[in-house]
This record gives sequence, C-alpha cells and structure tokens, in this order.
Amino acid sequence: MSRPPRFRTAYSTTGEPLAGRTVLDYLPDEFADLLDEQRTLASHELGFPPSTAQGDFAGTLMELAALLGHTLGAYQDRYANDAFLGTALTAKALVRHGRRLGYEPGPGLAATGYVLLTLKDGVSGTVLRGLGMGSAAVGEKKAQDYETTEDLAVSASWSELFPYDALAVLPLSGKSTFEVEGTGLGIEQGGFVVIERGTTLSAHEVSAPPVEGGGRTRLTVKQPLTGSDNSFPGAVVWAKPAHDLHLFGWDTPASSFTEAELRGGALPTNPASYPAHGYTVTPANNSSEANDLYLSEELKKSVIGTPGVRVTSSGPSALKVTTEVSRNVTFSKVRHVVVQIPVDPTKPNEAQVTVLNEKPTVSVARTVTAIQATAGGTTLTRSGQDIRTSRWLLGFGVKASLVATGPNPAAITQPGSTPVRLDRLVADLEPGRRVALGERTGGARYEIVRITSVGTWADGNSTVRTQLTWEPVEPPVAGAPWTFGALRILGNVARISHGKTASEVLGGSDGSTPFLRFPLKQKPLTYLPSLDGAEPELEVRVADVLWHRVVDFVASSPEDRCYLVQRDETGTVSVVFGDGLQGAIPSSGRNHIVATYRIGIGPDGDAEAFAVSRLKKAHPLVERVANPLAVKGGVAPAEPEEVRTQATGYIRTFDRAVSVEDHKQLALQFPGIVKASAEWTKLEGGAEGIRVVVADAKGTAATASQLKDFLQARRDTTVLLDVVGPELVGLKLKLTVESDPAYLRESVERAVRDALCGTSKDAPGLFAFEARDLGQPAFLSELYERIERAPGVLFVQLHLFDTLEEVGKGQPPRVADTVIAWPNQMLVLAPQDIEILSPELP
Repeated sequence: MSRPPRFRTAYSTTGEPLAGRTVLDYLPDEFADLLDEQRTLASHELGFPPSTAQGDFAGTLMELAALLGHTLGAYQDRYANDAFLGTALTAKALVRHGRRLGYEPGPGLAATGYVLLTLKDGVSGTVLRGLGMGSAAVGEKKAQDYETTEDLAVSASWSELFPYDALAVLPLSGKSTFEVEGTGLGIEQGGFVVIERGTTLSAHEVSAPPVEGGGRTRLTVKQPLTGSDNSFPGAVVWAKPAHDLHLFGWDTPASSFTEAELRGGALPTNPASYPAHGYTVTPANNSSEANDLYLSEELKKSVIGTPGVRVTSSGPSALKVTTEVSRNVTFSKVRHVVVQIPVDPTKPNEAQVTVLNEKPTVSVARTVTAIQATAGGTTLTRSGQDIRTSRWLLGFGVKASLVATGPNPAAITQPGSTPVRLDRLVADLEPGRRVALGERTGGARYEIVRITSVGTWADGNSTVRTQLTWEPVEPPVAGAPWTFGALRILGNVARISHGKTASEVLGGSDGSTPFLRFPLKQKPLTYLPSLDGAEPELEVRVADVLWHRVVDFVASSPEDRCYLVQRDETGTVSVVFGDGLQGAIPSSGRNHIVATYRIGIGPDGDAEAFAVSRLKKAHPLVERVANPLAVKGGVAPAEPEEVRTQATGYIRTFDRAVSVEDHKQLALQFPGIVKASAEWTKLEGGAEGIRVVVADAKGTAATASQLKDFLQARRDTTVLLDVVGPELVGLKLKLTVESDPAYLRESVERAVRDALCGTSKDAPGLFAFEARDLGQPAFLSELYERIERAPGVLFVQLHLFDTLEEVGKGQPPRVADTVIAWPNQMLVLAPQDIEILSPELP
C-alpha cells in the first residue's frame, strides 16, 4: 500500500465498532462501500446508473469486484496489524514479536511446597528425587500429582527432636491444685493422697471432685503443697488406700478402758500395785514393744514400704510402715479383790482375816497386725496415738507421677545467633538442611527453616548433646516467637512441586542439519522458580550424554553441548539445538536424543495444608507423607495477549535494576506477578531502602521469597530491599437502589454487585482485582457512574462509603468523596459488604 498506516477504530461488517482494541485500518471500506463507489463511478463516467436488478451482468461484476476488494482489504489489515506488537491480532504474531525483543511468554510456574516424611522405625538412607505422591480429589478439584525435587538423606532418628530446655519447673509451692499423670485413678472427693518426694511424705485431703482430661487428673486439696518448687520434679502421688482402719481397742467401752489405759504397755507379771492393766501378745515381741501399733484388724496383704495416712482431729499426716507382723493381742485390767473372813465364834481370841484375791475384771483379745511406722523420720509410739478417734489408711495401691514440670514459656528469640540445645546427641545432622518447626501439642502452626550451624554441648552430668542454629527459609508468619516448651523439630523435610515425570525419545540427527527442533509430546512442561525467573524441569541427553540449557546461542561455541527451549502460542514446548557455529549439532544417530521432563503447572497444583498425603507407591524407607504448609505459587502460563504489556519490559531495564522504577519493571517480568509497585521508604528496623509490593493473580505474594532472590541477582545488593504482598483495605458500602419495574429486583441487585465486584474477564467490576492497581484511590463519582450503568437501575443514593476500619471505630456513617490508598495498599469490596436497600414507598 502506498499510503502510510494510520490508527482508526476498526469496524465490523455490521458497522458496529469492535470493542476493546485499537488497530491499524488500512482499507476502511467494506463490501457495501466498495459497491456504492463503483456504482457512483459508473454513473459519473458512463452517464447512467447500472441496473440493480437481479441477474444484471454489470451489477454482478461490480459485486464480485467489491467482494474481492473487501477480502483483500481484510487480509491486508490482518497482515499489517500483525506486523506490529501493539496491533497484532494473532497469538502467533504476538509470540513472534516478543521473541524478537528477547522475550519469551511467561511459561507459568508449578506450585511448590514441603512435605514431612514419616519414616519406618529405625531406618535411614536416601530418598531419591522424584518420589511420587498425590492429593485426593475434593469437589470439582481433581487429584494432582507431586514429586520431590531433590535427593534427600533421611533418618528415623531425625523425625522428632526436642529442646533440652523444653520443660520448666512449675511453681507448685503453696498451691492447692496440681495435676497427676493418668486418669481413672479412683480418687474421690473426701479421699486422701500421699505425695512422696524422695524421703519426704505429705498427706492431703481431696477437697473437690477430680477433673480428668488430656490424659491427666487435676486434684484440689485442703492442705497446700509445701517445700521449694525445685523439690517437686520426680514426685509421685499415692492414692486409693486398701485399708481404712483404727487401732486395737478403739471400739471398747470407755467405761471399761480409758484412752490412757489403751496406750499402755505390757501387762505386768507381778504388779507392785493394783489395779494393773496392759497387753499380752503372742508370739512375744522381743523388740521395743512400746513402738508396736496394734491395728484393729489383721492385714491380708503386706504394706511394708508403702506410705500411709494417719487422720486425727488435727488433720492428716503421712507415715511409712517399716515392720509388720500378725499377733494375738489381749488387753487386760486386773485389780485386788478383798475378802473378809469373819471371826470364828468358837475362837474368840483370833483376829479377823483379810485375803487378797487377784482376778481379771475385763479383757479383750483379737488377732491383729502389729506395725511399726515412721512419720517425718520419727518412729511413732503407741503412747502418742489417739486410740479411739484416729483413722489409719494403709495399702495405697495407685501410684502416679506428679506433674511438676510444664512447657517452658521462655521464647526462642534469636535462634540464628543463640544455639538451641537439643535433648540428646543427634548424629550426622548437617548445616544447610531444611527442617520444620512444629507445635509440640500437634497444633496447626509450622515453619520451614534451614540449619545454619550444628555443634555440641555438655550438661552438668557431662552428657554430650547437640545444639544448632537456623534461619527462616521463607518469611515467618507474624505472631509470637517459638517457645522452648511448645517446640518440636521435624528433621525429614523434602521440597516438592506439582507435576509428574515423563520420558520420551525425541528423535535422531544426521549430524549436519542446523537448528534441529523437537517438540515435546506432553504438556504443560513444569517450570520452577529460579534466579532466571522460571527453570524448566527438563533433562536432555544425546547418546546418553547430558546437554545443558541456554537462554540463547549468542555466547555458545561450536563445541558447546547446549540447547534452548521455546514455547509457542499453543503451549507446546520445543527443544532447539544449535547450528554448529553457535551451539553444537547433535551427533548422528537414530532415536538417541532422549528427554526426561515433568508435566504439571499452574494454580491447579495449589493445595491446602495436609492435602498431599498419598504415596503413589510403596517405599522402603517412607511410611507416609503430609504437607504441613499449603503448596502454593502455581501460575498459569501467560496468555498471548499479555505479550503486549510484558514484551517491552526487558528493553526498559535490560535485566538490571538501577532506579526504583526498574525494580517494579523487573518484578513484573517474574512469572505470575501481575501487579507491582516500588518506592524508596523506611523499612523494618528504621533503615531506608526499596520496598517492592507485588501481587499475583490471587492477590497474594506466594512467590515473594523467590522474587526477592530474582531481584537480588540483578541489583546493587548494598541497598536494602524488601518484597511484600499488598495490604488489602476493605470497603463498606450502603446504598438505596430504585429499579425499573420491568426488571426483576433480584436481577437488578445482582447487576449492581457485578458492576462493583464482578470477576468477569471481559468486564470486571469496579473493585475486582483485575480492574484495580496498587495505590489506586476510589472516587465517589466513579462509584455512581458504574452503578447507574447497571441494567435496570433508575436511581441510586449512597448512605455509606468508607473503609471497614473506619466503620469499625463506631463513627457516624460517612459517604467519602475519595478513599485514599497508599502505594502498598489495594482497595477491595466484598459482595457481603454491600448493603442494598429498596426505596421507601410513599
């Protein structure tokens, strides 16, 4: 064409403008216009208008010429537009233009994450790269395949590691409530327990019903615990006595046997005076009889070495039985009986005679168990006991550990500089290994860290144990730091990504043909985040020799065994070899070029925590797997249309970030990043630097850590850099909408919500993620304009338009003219935060 191209709005054959695109229009005339021009020209040149009757030969020729002109014009416009990046209409042309600018369409990224490997008991070894696992189908989401991305040394001894300082002594001194290990101990309110701490015993009455839960029993007692807090670790609690007894003679009449008499010793053989009382036992006790405590019954089971409780009016006291023996015990009282013999009347000179007659008046006998016991290191004597009122609880048969230590609340504030001491010596644990930090109680909180140093330390008993430091692999979730008591370290952590391995023969070579191209039969090819943005999971061998991938052949010599990867507009990936000048040509051979690669990419691979839990096949070391954190970061391949906005990014920065704006442009070149902003500001800690705010298609920054590494490789690293996700600022909206009576009210309200929040790709809502940018404010005027355009809306009035934060402060409703957003913020409006009212009827 001779005339230069000019921008016009293209029109369809119906005369309606094509929406959403400005193209070059070389031949704006269409069939009807070309036909009219011919008729006008014939009338002017020949002096008569051609007939329009059907079958007119001249009219048919004109119609054929107009059709040919229209067809040639349409194709000419198509070819002309495809010659320019900004106006190209075909996906193939867009990809070609991008490649000329050194840009390959974003291949997408596979979702990545971590799994905890649970090993079989006592095993160790290496889990090779490519261990297959999968997720289960949930609803419409299909099951997905995942594989480990590296060889990993594993050991069952690394499965769970605990800090040496995990437990702290509980402050129990003076407390009346404490816990014991175990449940179903048979302890009841009003019962008694004995706490044994080494040689120290203490008795306590249970004053409230025990509370069971979590494998423990909580007790509340009348008598608070005594002693220092450090004396309770290792203590045990005795409960549920088998015997609840009194002492011998407790049930005798008080009129016959006084308390003091029952405390007495042995019955004198030849009392010096009367009345006399005491005990007679068989077999005879050759030791100190005064220390014998005669129980009211004979025990059928020994209680030696077990604690007991003596309950008196002054409260309970603990004791320990040292000896026991069965005896026949008799307690007797003996007194003089005086008998007067009258004077014999036949013998008046003789005096009256008095005769003393010894006879027992009262006695009680029983076969009982005689014990000797100590309390507080002192031997108990019979003379010091309350015979009738004391209770003796013996034979405590339940023994449980007192919970004297609990989770150490001390925080691990600087694990990178202060070593964390483990509870044992761990062999072969090396720096650089990734481990997971998890909650000791099995909670949902996890964090992946990398070990930075491994050393040893010795405790007070000269026992050598391991100590280590670590650093975060990804920015930790905001919250309280890990504490010694809540932490467990899980050592067998493997990195995984979405996809499964495939292998195929690409073909052969004659050894001379340049730029051999072999398309991969399966797609999509898996790409993982790397310093180059995205790295294909592809391995190419020629005659079993590994070749390496290059971005282009510019720096390749004829001997370099290299290839490049190109992705076309359909998503098919091809392996391209050199021409023998830049990059070697594969040696001649048949079917000796083999590719091993993985397939699987995009957001379909994103999975919630613990969703990846199925091994594809049995493994000799691994028993089961589970992902403690969400598998995320899956990015769909770039659409051809995205080439328009992304292809020129390289020539804006030439792969280097110098200015603040360069950081934004480079961030947009990373796969999956659709929005970015950069500013010079104060970072955490007060130092100044560059903050890059990025968002993927989900409005998150799932690949922030990989993006930071990508930027760091292309910038001055002496300048501080922080990469964060956007801060989402929620909005609240309340409005009255009057609808056209011809429309269903529900349809009108739905149209209003779609106008504001709709996620349609072609016409997204005003506050849809696709329609807004970072730091973009919201104006009241555009809100009215968008709502009033909704079908069926006659009238609209806003009563509230503000941020959720301001509404939550309880201030009077405000209709803001403008809602400001900072560069790191994005305004969002959820459908549930829109309240639509109907107009009040008159």
